Amino acid sequence: MIAIQPYVVGALVRHFGFRRTALSAALMDVPEDAGYAAQVASWYESLPARERLGMGELRLLAAPDLLADIRVLRGDRSLVRFLLIAAARPGGAQCLLAGPKEDGRLEIQPLAGLDVLSDTLLGWLAAIGEPAEPHCRIRLGWAELALLLGWIDLETRACWSAALSHQPYPEAYPVEDIASALAGAERHEDPRWILNFLRPLLPAGCAPREAQTVFEALRSLDALGLAQPQGSAWKWTRVGEFLATSFRRRTAVIAVDTAAAAPGGDIGRHAACFVRGDEPLWLLDLPPEGGPALAGISLFGARRALDALLTPAATAPDWSPAASQDAAASGAAGRPPGAAPARPDAGVSAGEAPRAACPACGRKLPARAKFCGYCGVPLPV
Repeated sequence: MIAIQPYVVGALVRHFGFRRTALSAALMDVPEDAGYAAQVASWYESLPARERLGMGELRLLAAPDLLADIRVLRGDRSLVRFLLIAAARPGGAQCLLAGPKEDGRLEIQPLAGLDVLSDTLLGWLAAIGEPAEPHCRIRLGWAELALLLGWIDLETRACWSAALSHQPYPEAYPVEDIASALAGAERHEDPRWILNFLRPLLPAGCAPREAQTVFEALRSLDALGLAQPQGSAWKWTRVGEFLATSFRRRTAVIAVDTAAAAPGGDIGRHAACFVRGDEPLWLLDLPPEGGPALAGISLFGARRALDALLTPAATAPDWSPAASQDAAASGAAGRPPGAAPARPDAGVSAGEAPRAACPACGRKLPARAKFCGYCGVPLPV
């Protein structure tokens, strides 16, 4: 496993002249300065071989045909996130795993094949035994899905509170309480709650927050047979209670957000989430067009869904200057001895106001810098 800054990868790709695909913009920022790229390459080649990526791995980072952002929540204490980087090859996909680190580096690990990754993910879903396959197929709107997830989180908190106070938990919830829970969820980023965990895969602003829009979404769940009114409050139907209970008792949740080349050459996106309850296994399909769908599946069905999400189907188009630039910012004000040469803009982090220039070399520095990251001169506090 080798850790490397994305800007170093970009400089190496520039120096060696590797082909780039449109998806590479999400992994690196390739510098325009050939001299700087050569300087980085010279430093990189001076590192021990065990600390360097091979040329084949660098080529894959430069020209991926598929990127998948995978997040795994096991229970409520273990959260893992990594990227799958894959390229279509005649004998099967070539793959790498990249784990983002807090300092901006990517921890790169070669992957023997997509089967290894799929088997690992399926192992987490089957950790407590063979899952049941509920005979349930539901197509929802985005507002109804967000409401469903937010209501499950609300009920989870209510059950915990009731257990602590030795009181029965409520069977029905007023519209105002559900609306308040949905509005409050946007102020918290705790991924242990199912709505927060799935929020990156949902359209922005899809969750209803006002009482009237919540009531309309509840009526839609009523039409689907998942909820029903009880006076001025709402409760689950028998089917809805089974679904909500299995989500509350989840043991593993796996979210996959894939961007890949379609056979026609365009870049498409598709996301899905696998939820393992105490017994059932659910697939939440989140297509780029149309509404989400929820279905009970078997492990075999989960394997087919993973294969469809993670297997590159075509070669991605070449990168062009018009492609979107989503490269991760990296670099720091102070670099340890032996670190890569600083990028031309490494003195100032994105969104940070610069302070006075370094008195020795004149470079602009971040507001909280205690020394110059370019020449090492200490700065007055």
